[in-house]
Amino acid sequence: MLISSIYNMKELNKLNGLIDGALLNYKDYSLIYDDLDLDLAYSFCLNNNIIPIISLNKMFYPFEIDNVKDIYLKYNNALFLITDIGLYNIGKKLNIENKLIYNPETMLTNYYDLKIYKDLGFNALAMSLEIPISDVIESKNKTNADIFYLVFGKRMMFYSRRKLLSLYKEKANLDFKNNKMYLKEEKREDYFPIIENENGTKIFRSYIINYLDKLDEMNFKYYLLDSFDIDFNIYKKVVIIYNDYFKKIISKEDALNKINELNLNILDGFKYQDSIYQKEEF
Repeated sequence: MLISSIYNMKELNKLNGLIDGALLNYKDYSLIYDDLDLDLAYSFCLNNNIIPIISLNKMFYPFEIDNVKDIYLKYNNALFLITDIGLYNIGKKLNIENKLIYNPETMLTNYYDLKIYKDLGFNALAMSLEIPISDVIESKNKTNADIFYLVFGKRMMFYSRRKLLSLYKEKANLDFKNNKMYLKEEKREDYFPIIENENGTKIFRSYIINYLDKLDEMNFKYYLLDSFDIDFNIYKKVVIIYNDYFKKIISKEDALNKINELNLNILDGFKYQDSIYQKEEF
């Protein structure tokens, strides 16, 4: 199934007919959000044969647990993307484990991990994006687990519940707006998107990942495309390309050529090579 991140109703309307599911990002529950009306988006999805997946991927505090239970009960025709394993325990008490997609970011790295969590009854599992895709495919084949995977977009590399930009401004006695900001290391040319909001601070890789060339080998349940930090008009073209490829309207070669024509900063990242840690020489 082709899934797209959704941050506002305008995006959802423009992608209608091109996606099978919508990952709905909402202020109170999600790491990245805009001004999405969750009730309206949820109803829109149900009325247009789009699977609503509500993103509950921030870190939740104990006092917010009752809120999560209310979300599960109110949006009972949706799936839920969770990062906090505590949200699984709430779902288990409600017998809705099969509606939960577990994405602990970097924690699931091999088929032993995958098997353990598959046995808990999740709808799908998201493996780490910092291991080669061959390892993910091997783990899926060995366990027959259903996989939720980011195949296009910018990958998050850091998350803290702390408001780090605000702390930096206070410490350095600076004043600037926290929206649309980037980090640049002294010895690198890359610009890393950084966002601070009510749910904490997030830093993303500078480049876009694109796994269209590996889709034939994946055989996953959900393929996620994410528009974060990408011009939406260009992003919509990418969704159309993926949709056309899924429906066999265009070949893989044509699809890859069309994406290359968009001149996006696409790199392999960890697609083929595992993480390598080296000590810096002084």
